[in-house]
Amino acid sequence: MTTTAPIAPPNVGDDPPSRMPPAQSRATLVGGVLAVFLVVLAATDQGSSTVVKALLGLALGVTLFHSRFGFTSAWRQLVAVGQGRALQAHMLMLVIAVIGFTVLIANGSGLFDTEPRGYVAPITLGLLIGSFLFGLGMQLGGSCASGTLYATGSGHIGVLVTLTGFVAGSGIGVANAGFWSGDGAGFVKLADPFSFTADIGTVSGTVVLVALLKLATPSRVIVLNGNHETTNQFNQEESGNFLRDELSTEYPELPSKKRARPLR
Repeated sequence: MTTTAPIAPPNVGDDPPSRMPPAQSRATLVGGVLAVFLVVLAATDQGSSTVVKALLGLALGVTLFHSRFGFTSAWRQLVAVGQGRALQAHMLMLVIAVIGFTVLIANGSGLFDTEPRGYVAPITLGLLIGSFLFGLGMQLGGSCASGTLYATGSGHIGVLVTLTGFVAGSGIGVANAGFWSGDGAGFVKLADPFSFTADIGTVSGTVVLVALLKLATPSRVIVLNGNHETTNQFNQEESGNFLRDELSTEYPELPSKKRARPLR
């Protein structure tokens, strides 16, 4: 005779089991050792400025990975399910960058005796074609340039295909840069260069640019007002389930509890 022991119900206060894969301590250790090795190598060969850049790159990579910060997913969330918070984070980042770089450029001095300058170029046909191809590549590859880099560094082997295409495309672009710029046959200027700070004024231009970026802030309210069902779903998944859903869309090897419904 076979007996089955009763299964005790979970306590109400217990946290649900995590669906994320366990941390790989060995891979983390190897990555940490390699990071230290690269920093030491940069210090001995390139000097202190390269060390600062390497540490800044490592810090940004860790930040992007843990926040799942990416340009592709932000627009996909807004269009597919009406979630505009990631896009709001992008606008906040741009506002901070605009104010910070305006101060640095106006001050005229940067780290390690450098002089920060703004790069202003005309709007060309190559810019429009490149922007379209880059957006198409982000959608097909599942991530932007920064997302591809931190996803590769975190161990997502499938992103290596996207990284290979990204590196190859960048190399081809550099090799043909003369065709699209200056007196090249592909250089077609559509509009003269424009700078908010140079053409309007440092303070006035910064205020106008920040105000334009602020216009993207109500995007979540505008989209979600017509889709309360999706709003409630995202509010319930605020604790992080949406991040897993978003990652599983870009990286199928990660588990997902459910998919968000598209807009009707």
